[in-house]
Amino acid sequence: MLRELCKTRQIPGSLPRRWFSSPDMDLILWYDNDGIAGFQLCYDKDGREKAATLKPHSQGLHHSGVSDGEVPGFRHKQSPVLSSRIQPDLSRLIELFQQQARNLSADIRQFVSTTLAGAAD
Repeated sequence: MLRELCKTRQIPGSLPRRWFSSPDMDLILWYDNDGIAGFQLCYDKDGREKAATLKPHSQGLHHSGVSDGEVPGFRHKQSPVLSSRIQPDLSRLIELFQQQARNLSADIRQFVSTTLAGAAD
C-alpha cells in the first residue's frame, strides 16, 4: 500500500512534489497552481525496476527501465537512472497501481489511472 513520505525534499526552482512509497512501488507527483502537473510511477522495485513518467506540462507518457546503479568494477553503487525505453504491460501496471493506491485520494487515483489507461489506447 502506498504511503506518503512526510518529509519529501523540495528542489529549489522545481515544482512542489509529493512522494508515496511501498515495497513494490514509488509514486512522485508534481504540482502546479492547477493541481497535479505530472508524475513518475516506479514499479517492480524488487526485480527489474521500471518507470512510467508524465513530465509536468508535457504530452505523453514515457516508459523506461531503471538502471540500478550497479557498475562492475566500482566499489560503490551509483545513483539509479532511467535507461532505455521499454514496451510496458499497461493493463498489468494499472492493476498494480490500483491495488497499491486504495488509500490515496480519489483525485490522485483518477489522474494516474486515467493517464495510464489513455496511454494504453
